[in-house]
Amino acid sequence: MQSKPALRKYALSVREAMGENARHAASSTVAEALTELIRSTKATRVAVFYPMRGEIDVRALGKHATLYFPKIIGGRIAFFEDTGELEKGPFGTTVPAHDNETKLSAIDMVVVPGLCYDRRGYRIGYGKGYYDELLSRYQGFSVGVCFADLVVDELPIEPHDRAVSMLVTERGTMKG
Repeated sequence: MQSKPALRKYALSVREAMGENARHAASSTVAEALTELIRSTKATRVAVFYPMRGEIDVRALGKHATLYFPKIIGGRIAFFEDTGELEKGPFGTTVPAHDNETKLSAIDMVVVPGLCYDRRGYRIGYGKGYYDELLSRYQGFSVGVCFADLVVDELPIEPHDRAVSMLVTERGTMKG
């Protein structure tokens, strides 16, 4: 089994090699599947992320639910309602420009990015651990998203790693 740093490097190279058109098409398909999940679960408040470095773009979900974007506050992820006002954040992120934090318990669904996922719902991100910490606190429905070519049978996991409830790719969904 490859190390997490090696898997990160591999996933970034695969994502980059996909090209903008393929990433856009996959993002649209994933957003459609997430829209169906929003409808079936009656989620009205959905935490998403602003895509960076070729990540799947799920911002179209704003047509179907109120979106909340993350910002790192005191070493943890906090969510803020989308007001359309964004600014540059750390690590090349785009974050809400206001400081009116929404309670995590008010969020119906959290959409979690990942460089790659395994079939159990575990992920590898950029290595800071923010989403694992979030998933340790969040008791609601969590949905991982990534490109289908970056789903593997099994990833190396550590005690702090947390799985999502469900994984969505452009080729379908699977339980975490």
